[in-house]
Amino acid sequence: MVSRREQILAFLANAVQASSSVPATVYRSRVTATARSEGNVVIIEPAQDVVQRATICCVKWVLGVRVTVIVRGREPDVLSDPVVTAVHRLIMADPSCAALATDTLPQRVTWQLVDADQPACVVTMDLAVSYETSLTDITE
Repeated sequence: MVSRREQILAFLANAVQASSSVPATVYRSRVTATARSEGNVVIIEPAQDVVQRATICCVKWVLGVRVTVIVRGREPDVLSDPVVTAVHRLIMADPSCAALATDTLPQRVTWQLVDADQPACVVTMDLAVSYETSLTDITE
């Protein structure tokens, strides 16, 4: 059985990937460099998973999710905005992640402009996803 954490990450990746409104290729936990020919890229990965509270029967977790958007072009921060907006809208359309989570909240967004093979912008969107599991089984 797959952990609740992995189910949430898969839901988020599928929600973004299934939409034609995101002009980018979506990856789940990509660790290799992106090539110029790949165009816009969205990477969804776990950042941390922290126990918020534990009781005899259940554990309340806060999963830190990092969504990275990489865009290249003459004004990459401007070009990244429609991608970031679309990704945010899709993720926040169901903050419960199909009842896998109790809530999803944006935490921060950062921009890094990079002088790559052509100007690039790396936008990092951090999310906090609250969810619960059984104390003895993180799949439920």
